Amino acid sequence: MVTEYDAREATADVDAFNYEPHGAVERAAALVADEMGLPRSWLNQQASSYVPRHADWRRSSSFDHPNLHLYAIAPEHLLAMKVQAGRPTDAEDIATLCRELGITSAQEVETCDARRPTPTSNSAPEA
Repeated sequence: MVTEYDAREATADVDAFNYEPHGAVERAAALVADEMGLPRSWLNQQASSYVPRHADWRRSSSFDHPNLHLYAIAPEHLLAMKVQAGRPTDAEDIATLCRELGITSAQEVETCDARRPTPTSNSAPEA
């Protein structure tokens, strides 16, 4: 939401999917947390189980670095995931995604959610 939709200035964590080598990335994330005073949970894999099996991943157009590639899930899939989660904290993100997608009614949101593919873990693109 921060990098792709400029929805806010910062985020509490970064959702991460299918990164390898897993142990090395976890150790590096722990070092970053210690050096920057972040919680160890700043690199978060908990959302991976909600990602649709055949999600449409897109290379980030707002972030470019030779050693790190960011991918964002298609906005209609992200909207469906946030609606399904039903967290009050996602309300602003849902509104941002609706604007991005041109959705103006609850019925359109429900239609988007009904088309959401079946979730599975580790469905992110290969790095």
